[in-house]
Amino acid sequence: MASGYPDFEGDKSGLRLQSNWREFGGKRKVLTGVKVSATFKQSAVILYVVPSGLTLYVTTLSIACIASVAADGDNNQFCFVELSAPSVLDKQVSAGLNGGGIFPLGQEIKVAAGETLFATLYSYANHNVDLALTIRGYQI
Repeated sequence: MASGYPDFEGDKSGLRLQSNWREFGGKRKVLTGVKVSATFKQSAVILYVVPSGLTLYVTTLSIACIASVAADGDNNQFCFVELSAPSVLDKQVSAGLNGGGIFPLGQEIKVAAGETLFATLYSYANHNVDLALTIRGYQI
C-alpha cells in the first residue's frame, strides 16, 4: 500500500447504511427498571452512567403498568414516564399512559460518556400496579 493512503482492506473501513453500521460498530444495550406492587406515585427507576470513551444511543422505550391483582385488571392503569440526560434536555421524553406502550424513537437520544441517563416510570393508578420500564439502544 502506498504511503499516506488509508487501508481499505477487509472490514476495516467502508460505507454502510446506518442500520448496518449500528450492528457493526455498536454493542446492543438493554436497561430495565422494575417495581412490583407499586402504590400511587411510586416508581421504577433506571440510572445508568455511560462508561468513559463510549456513547449511548437510545432507540426504544418499552413501558408496562399492569394491575398487581387480577380484580383490578379492569381499572385504569395510569402511569407517567420521563427520560432525560444532562446533554439532551431538549430531547427529553415525557408521556402519560394507560397500561403502557412501546415507543420507537424516530431520532435516537444520544447520551455522552460520563453522563447519567435518568428514566423513571411513575404509577398514577388508584390501586397497586407492577411497573416495568425497558430502554433499548446501542453503545459505541
